[in-house]
Amino acid sequence: GVKSGPKYKLLRNSKASKKAQRDLETVDKDGLPKIGRLMSKGDPERVVFDTLKRKTKTAKYKDTEKARIETVRLCGNDNSNPDNITVNTTIRYSRNPVIGDKFSSRHGQKGVLSVLWPQIDMPFTESGITPDLIINPHAFPSRMTMGMLIESMAAKSGSLRGEFKTVETFQKYEGDDIVDHFGKELLKNGYNYYGNEVMYSGIYGTPLKVDIFIGVVYYQRLRHMVSDKSQARSTGANDVLTHQPVKGRKKGGGIRFGEMERDSMLAHGASYCLNDRLFRSSDYSEGFVCQKCGSVLSC
Repeated sequence: GVKSGPKYKLLRNSKASKKAQRDLETVDKDGLPKIGRLMSKGDPERVVFDTLKRKTKTAKYKDTEKARIETVRLCGNDNSNPDNITVNTTIRYSRNPVIGDKFSSRHGQKGVLSVLWPQIDMPFTESGITPDLIINPHAFPSRMTMGMLIESMAAKSGSLRGEFKTVETFQKYEGDDIVDHFGKELLKNGYNYYGNEVMYSGIYGTPLKVDIFIGVVYYQRLRHMVSDKSQARSTGANDVLTHQPVKGRKKGGGIRFGEMERDSMLAHGASYCLNDRLFRSSDYSEGFVCQKCGSVLSC
């Protein structure tokens, strides 16, 4: 007779689900990325099951730079509908400073990294200290960040005595002028009154024939990095209406050639180059026009 009891039905997976199964193996049980996982271009970022189409959809990681999953947060409240919960994923890039990255002191003395030298080629003091950063002295007359020079003297004298220094803006220090106070402390420890030192060339080993101001200053790395802003284009998408290259780094667009760039080209007499940039390489297009009425014909 027929066996009584529960009955089971085997559902066959489609051919497309094999790829989805491989994607599910790389993500967590809830379809979200695993924390700490290294992501490369084309890796599954999240896997979602569409209840209407009964299909598994995979969102790919599109960036060419490798990143690591830092946090995965489900945003909502206790009364939220499960369909309305937002997922925020934070990714972390590991980047070493490269030429073009931006740095700044706490006094607004910002600058861009222009040269990366190995430590063996850096100038050094008599005690063997090599600076982490060399800045152009022309930065001070333009921005007039005198607080940065005072911070350097204060931090240098504080490090020699092993104590913290409380320095308030436009105030005297213990009744004395702030520069004179730290200058006297540097003199007591055998240093120059203003913090200057004789430095030696890292290449030749000979002393540099000039006193160099060296000290301790807190520097911060800013989020403006060249890898986020570098943009170049040879060919790509054009705007349907204007026939000009689309704008935007993510879209692979071109860089704006503005009025000042045009004036510079004209001043140098590069008229053919200007014609190439503004016409041949920009919105050059061919079409058909009616000889009788002048209307643009669509083909």
